[in-house]
Amino acid sequence: MGFDPVTLTALAVGGAGLTAFGKLESGNAASEAANYQAQVYQNNQTIANQNADWAEQAGSAKEAAQGMRTAATVGSIKAKQAASGVDVNTGSNKDVTSAAADLGKLDALTIRSNTAREAYGFEVQATSAGAQAGLSQMEASHDTEAGDIGAASSLISGASSAFGKYAQWQNVGGTYQNTG
Repeated sequence: MGFDPVTLTALAVGGAGLTAFGKLESGNAASEAANYQAQVYQNNQTIANQNADWAEQAGSAKEAAQGMRTAATVGSIKAKQAASGVDVNTGSNKDVTSAAADLGKLDALTIRSNTAREAYGFEVQATSAGAQAGLSQMEASHDTEAGDIGAASSLISGASSAFGKYAQWQNVGGTYQNTG
C-alpha cells in the first residue's frame, strides 16, 4: 500500500504542531492556576498580619483596662480601710492593698502573655502563607517553562518522525512501508 510522502510529512508535522500547542496551553493554564493560588496565599498573609496587629491592639486595650480595674480595686480597698479609721499605709492594711495591686499586675501580665501568644500564631500563619505564595509563584514559572520545553520537544520529535518517514519512503523506492 503506497502513501504520498508529502501527505505523511504534513500529517506528522501537523500532529507535532497540535501536540506542541497543547503542551504550551497546558503549561500556561497550570501557570495561571499557580499564580492564582499564589495570590490567594498573599491575601491570606495580609489577613493574618492584620489579625496579628488587631490582636496586639485588643490585648493592649485589655491590659490597660485591667490596670484601671486594679487601680479602682486598690483605691476602693484604701477608701474602706480609711473609713474604718485605720492607717492605710502600715501593717496588714498596706499588705492587703499591696497584694491587690500585685494580683492586678499578674492579671495584666497574663493578658500580655495571652496576647503575645495569639499574635504569634497569626504571625506564623502569615509567614506560612507568604512561603506558600512564593512556592506557587515558582511553580507558575516552572509550569510555563515546562510547557515551552514540552512544545519544543513535540516539534523536534514530530520533525524527526516526519523526516524519518520521508527517508524511509525514499529508501524503499518511493513506497512507504509501515514498520511500526
